[in-house]
Amino acid sequence: MIRQIFRIPTARRCYHVAATSASATPIVNHISSALGLPVAACELLEHALDTHVPTLGFSETAVLETLRDNGYSSAARSVFPGSSRSGQLDLVLAHLARSRAQISIDVETQQADPATPVTPQLGDLLKKRLLLNAPIASHLAEAQAILTQPAHVPSALTELHELSSDLWNLTGDRSHSFDWYTKRASLSALYVAAELVMSQDKSSEFRDTIEFVDRRLQELNDASTATSSVTEYAGFFAISSVNVLKSFWLRSGSQALTPVCSDFTRLKTVLRTDQVFDILSNAEVAQAHTDLAAAIDPTITALLRKADLEIERLERKERELISKGNLQEVRLMQMRSGQTGPAGPEPLSKLASSSVNEPLASKDQIDEILKLQRQRDRLKYTKWQHQLAGRQK
Repeated sequence: MIRQIFRIPTARRCYHVAATSASATPIVNHISSALGLPVAACELLEHALDTHVPTLGFSETAVLETLRDNGYSSAARSVFPGSSRSGQLDLVLAHLARSRAQISIDVETQQADPATPVTPQLGDLLKKRLLLNAPIASHLAEAQAILTQPAHVPSALTELHELSSDLWNLTGDRSHSFDWYTKRASLSALYVAAELVMSQDKSSEFRDTIEFVDRRLQELNDASTATSSVTEYAGFFAISSVNVLKSFWLRSGSQALTPVCSDFTRLKTVLRTDQVFDILSNAEVAQAHTDLAAAIDPTITALLRKADLEIERLERKERELISKGNLQEVRLMQMRSGQTGPAGPEPLSKLASSSVNEPLASKDQIDEILKLQRQRDRLKYTKWQHQLAGRQK
């Protein structure tokens, strides 16, 4: 998922780009390229955004009304490849793509005018993007609910990355280090928070949202400070992940494994390159599991076997002592009452002599039984611990 959001250059993704039309507007062509839809379908989406979405929201009804306005039947909604082919996801994505295109066109227009600043400020661009939500502000929560559905999250994250990347590019940012990722991550988080505030904002001209953005931008006023903070956070996250792996290996009883990144200086150096998410490769993790299994499996197997044998011995000895005590108790009762045993009449003198040869269970024997029971319980607990360690490897 991280590679998908930040487009780390390890496996380039290929997107279908629909053919643009010379007769269509630049915004429609941009929507077609971003969504991979035919130009005609994107024109329908733009019509819906302008006409029906402000009143009906990002609903299937808005799509059906748009099709009806343009002389199509409801079956024509199958042109939209979104979830359930209802067109709701495509409406939301079209709004996001159109807003990005509108900002780019506005900046290009300003740059063509000598009277306006050449390079816009990040805060101005972010506020302008938020204000483009004004016509559909009452339906922002609905759009957010559609985007947060599990099947739609990849598309939402892709659009969020495209927005943050476009805004930074329009400000003239040309960084190629790890800052490229951290700047876009910071701006994406800020935009999501601002849009959540805007969905609940009832103030005039979204004054509360603008003030919220100003406060948050104050924290990101210095790009280097923001980048450093996110880099430190990424470093802390990566180091914590490595430490979790180290502690897991040590708890499992393997002392022979060497952590992949144990040196803090080396880890900090790696974090400032594009290899930040390649600290632990799949091959290294697989090799670690193999080494771990080879190190602890024989030990655990031997301990479990030894524990099973010792538990069986103790249980057998306990049964023998209990049986012996029960037999002596029965013989004592027979001797006192003059009853006979199951083998027939037995002289009282013989019972007396057998009771002398096999005395009743003494206090020491009872203590021995209790001691054996406690020892058996401890061994069972140790066996359970070894079994748990074997499952966790």
